[in-house]
Amino acid sequence: MRDAFGGAFMIKLMLIFLVIYVCFIAVALNYAKAFKAKNAIIDYIERYEGFENSKDIIDSHLSNVRYYVRSQSGVNADYSKKNPNASCYELGYCIEAYDDASGANYIVTTFLEVNFFGFDSLAGLSFTVPIKGEVRIPIRNL
Repeated sequence: MRDAFGGAFMIKLMLIFLVIYVCFIAVALNYAKAFKAKNAIIDYIERYEGFENSKDIIDSHLSNVRYYVRSQSGVNADYSKKNPNASCYELGYCIEAYDDASGANYIVTTFLEVNFFGFDSLAGLSFTVPIKGEVRIPIRNL
């Protein structure tokens, strides 16, 4: 009987570690997606020399890739309260634009939502991580 109890305990222990490993891999993959979305937005802003010129292309790109923020309105509202100069959009990204003597500057923020097994109501098991990047468009003297 002692060996049967030990075997069941080891199986439970292995399942717990397997669940932790799968959660870690899922968070890492979602972080990579959010980071990739941020880099794509920065690339389009640089390529088309400003956010106003590239907004439609960014929206179509993010619609086609699998970057997804589940509670977009909540995340955007929270971020807008903390950063009143930021403009947040439906597809889960925020842009903060400011100008200085060297040109136009943009701070791009995408979000990583971490939810463990649908336990959204439990404290600490659901949170959002902002991923920021900055791009500078220099003024061209013609």
